[in-house]
Amino acid sequence: MIDIRRRLKYLVCAVVRICGGWCLNQRIRLCVFVMALMCAFFTILVLASASSHSAQNESMAKKITSLEEKLNNFEVRYRVRHREVVSLLVKPVTYNFPKETAPYPPGYSEEAMNMIHNLTGTRVLNGLQPRYIHRMQLPFLVQILTHLLNDPFSLWPLYHLSGARHYMDFVIGIPTVKRDKQTYLFTTLTYLIKALSAEDKRSVVIVILVGEPDVTYILKLARQIEIMFPREISDGVIEILAPSPAYYPELEDLCPTLGDSPKRAMWRTKQNLDNIYLMAYAIGKGVYYLMLEDDVTTKKDFLPEMKGYIETTTEKTPHWIFIEFCQVGAIGKVFRTRDLLPFVTYSQIFYSNMPIDWLLESYLADRVCSIDKKSLCPAAAKKYKRLEKKSCAESKLRVRPRYKVSLFQHIGVYSSLQGKIQKVQDPQFGKVQSYFPHQNPPVQKITTTIEDYYQHSIQNAYEGIDFFWGKKPKKGDTLEFWYGRPLQIKRVTFRSGNAEHITDQFYNTVVEVLPAFGDNNFTTILHFDEFGLADGDVEEEFSLVKAIRLRVNADSKYWVILSEIYIQTPDEKKT
Repeated sequence: MIDIRRRLKYLVCAVVRICGGWCLNQRIRLCVFVMALMCAFFTILVLASASSHSAQNESMAKKITSLEEKLNNFEVRYRVRHREVVSLLVKPVTYNFPKETAPYPPGYSEEAMNMIHNLTGTRVLNGLQPRYIHRMQLPFLVQILTHLLNDPFSLWPLYHLSGARHYMDFVIGIPTVKRDKQTYLFTTLTYLIKALSAEDKRSVVIVILVGEPDVTYILKLARQIEIMFPREISDGVIEILAPSPAYYPELEDLCPTLGDSPKRAMWRTKQNLDNIYLMAYAIGKGVYYLMLEDDVTTKKDFLPEMKGYIETTTEKTPHWIFIEFCQVGAIGKVFRTRDLLPFVTYSQIFYSNMPIDWLLESYLADRVCSIDKKSLCPAAAKKYKRLEKKSCAESKLRVRPRYKVSLFQHIGVYSSLQGKIQKVQDPQFGKVQSYFPHQNPPVQKITTTIEDYYQHSIQNAYEGIDFFWGKKPKKGDTLEFWYGRPLQIKRVTFRSGNAEHITDQFYNTVVEVLPAFGDNNFTTILHFDEFGLADGDVEEEFSLVKAIRLRVNADSKYWVILSEIYIQTPDEKKT
């Protein structure tokens, strides 16, 4: 109880301190009113807590911990704004960029201009008029990254599609680049979005950093994301960010370290710079920052699990540096956004020395491990070194708590480093979800001309028991779902491929329906896209059907997996 009162006193003092800063803007009356409300609120909390039971005290402690985190972040944001105000007072200069000298004039390639013309009227084009992000200036050390001084717009984003979400509970950062063989980004986004409830989506923002200078590629990727996740783009759940080409130094001039080849040194240095930019963007945008990569899957309801563990851990170990929800590389690491600045600064010093996961370990070691040396005989020195290593590992574990199981799993086989193949997975994650079950309307019969593999039948897939896995489809092959009586349908979803077999998709395949009335001809309503997905609403004139059919229009060189079948009727909501 005494601890709760002490923390409440700290919160009141913090509120007074922040409000005191605001009062500098001659809003004394408003500040006094806010302070009075805050003091009254916390007084009521203290009185209520005094008569509560131990369970209520524990709940109160968790709520106060959450309030402390948010208040500390408000204080960080205030200091950033205060610094901006001071700099403006010292040097009141207004920059007005005429159109002809805008930071990114329309000097795009012909291909990019054609794409811009074709995308006229879409939300995607809004990202081509990025605004200056004030908070991006603070974390960067131009004395270290001296190339940033070569271009006054080096920290302006080349592309920024933002839903104007601010101060979320979680900022989820996903850097992505072109890959040599295949992309996993859309699989990652699918798993993330499906694992988030409607309430979760209101408290997160997913920021995708595209580390490529090619505007055509950025626009194409942004449009694909908008097509697959239109609601998340319009609601601001997903943001897309691309740094200016001037943000990156000449990577060819790097001095390789750790015995790496120049090619590998360039790759890991570029990866570090992408993560630095993404973290700098996240500062002040939310309470917590979750590091991910573009080739992961996640467990369902991962966000509530993370929130619960963070609250419990913060109460027991308030000075943690980051929490680990996956033990592979730089995946699943959660920082407080107010703690990102020290790590971003550290990373800028050593960005060309080691990969990002090593930077995390080195940062922890420099924060909590001793480097004292003692004059000992060789035998004693060897023993001391072992003890020191053990002590360092224990010290790092205290400020790097680990969740009991992994909430994320690495699925990428083809690395973003061209030619590199990696099969690194976290054994604590468990089995990757291979299909998405739904309760579909009763069906009279299901037929297919595609030979299934083992027990992965189309009947089991329709009933949500397993996924369908068929051998190489040929032109003219079909899967048909026949209903005993006319069925009213609102929307259909057929998802092919899964996390373990991404290429096993339907290619050159359409979804057709047989109307309940009229001639006995099937009508095409959807096509499988380049990501193996056919998903959309059914027009009213074709919504009453006797059968639904998938028809293959060309031979495939891959097997095929149907990982999701969902026939939605008007009287149910999409799950």
